[in-house]
Amino acid sequence: MKLKLFSVLLIALFVQNGTAQTKPTPAQMAATWPAPEVVKYPKKGQKNHDLDYLFVDVADWEKYSSGSKYETNEEIPARITYYTADDEFVFSSNVGIRLSGIFIRKLPQKSIAVDFSRKRWGSDKVYYEMFPSRDYDRVRSFVIRAHGNPLAHTFFKDGLANEAVAEFTDLEYSAFRPVVIYLNGEYHGLYNLREKKNKDALVNIHGIPKGGIEIFDVNGGVSAPMNADYQAVMDYAQKNDLSNPTHFKWVSDRVEIDNFIDYNIAHTFFCNTDWPKANVKVWRPEGGKFRFLFFDCDRGMTPSSTFFNQLEHITGTDQWAANRGDTKVDTRLEKSTILLKALVDN
Repeated sequence: MKLKLFSVLLIALFVQNGTAQTKPTPAQMAATWPAPEVVKYPKKGQKNHDLDYLFVDVADWEKYSSGSKYETNEEIPARITYYTADDEFVFSSNVGIRLSGIFIRKLPQKSIAVDFSRKRWGSDKVYYEMFPSRDYDRVRSFVIRAHGNPLAHTFFKDGLANEAVAEFTDLEYSAFRPVVIYLNGEYHGLYNLREKKNKDALVNIHGIPKGGIEIFDVNGGVSAPMNADYQAVMDYAQKNDLSNPTHFKWVSDRVEIDNFIDYNIAHTFFCNTDWPKANVKVWRPEGGKFRFLFFDCDRGMTPSSTFFNQLEHITGTDQWAANRGDTKVDTRLEKSTILLKALVDN
C-alpha cells in the first residue's frame, strides 16, 4: 500500500469471519510536531451542521462570507485525541468545539476553541504539560489556532512575538506550541496550540482563585464589557495632569504601570498595526491592579512596518486615517490610547 507524505489510516482488528473486534480508530503517522486529531460528532437527527464548514475544501470558501449564518459561535460536541511528535498517545477526551477569532473565519484554516470544562462533555480538564514554556499540567481549555493574516507566509509570527515577550517581560502572553492537525481523519495542515486568554489560563499562570479574577475587552469582544473602575481611571487620566505626583499615584495605585509600559513597548516594537483599535484585553486579580494581556500579533512585522509609524499611531495621529487622507478619528483607537497619551503628554 502506497501512502502519501501525510496519511491517516483507520485501523481495526477483525477475526476470520469478518467481525470487527475493535472499533476503527485513526492512527497517525509520525510527524515532526505533535498531532492532535479532532472528530466532530453530528447532532442527533441532524445530518449537516453549521460547523460542517470547518471541514470544507478551499474551493468552496467563496460561499462562506461575512454576515452569513456560518458566523456562528455555537459549541458542538467532538472528540480530541492527542499524539506526541513521536506518535505516542497522550489523551483522548470528549470536548466542546466552536470557532474562535473573527477575520480568520473567512480563511480555509480557521481557529478552533476547545473546551473540556463543561460537565456535559464528561470531563472538565485534562492533565498534560501542553505548553513547554509553562509549568502547569492542568488544562481546561485551549485554542487550535490558525495563522490569521500571515496564513500563506510565516505560520509562526504571533507565536514568535509571544515567546519573545515571555523571555524579556512579565506580560501575560499566550503560550505557543506548533502542531499538525487532523480533522475528521483528514490532514488539515500546520496550526499552533495556544492558551486561551481567559480566567482558566490566569489561574494556571498565577495560582489565584478563578472567582477573584476580572477580565474584559476595552473595545468590545467576547469577554465582559469595560469595567466601571477601569473607565474611572481613564476619566481621571483625561481630566488631570499626571505629571503631578498626586495624580500619578492615584493612577499607579490602580494600574500596574511597569506592565503597561512593557505592553506598549512590545506592540510598538513589533509594529502591530491591528492594535490598539482591536485586541485590547485587561484583567486584574481581586484587590489588585489592572494588567494588560499580550496577544494577537499577526499583523506585526509585516512589509507595512517599513512605512507605518506605530509610535505616532498610538500617541498622535491615526496612521491608517492619515494614509487614506481621512480626518475621521477611529473611536476604538482613541478609546484604547487614553491612558498612554495622558502619561506621554505629562
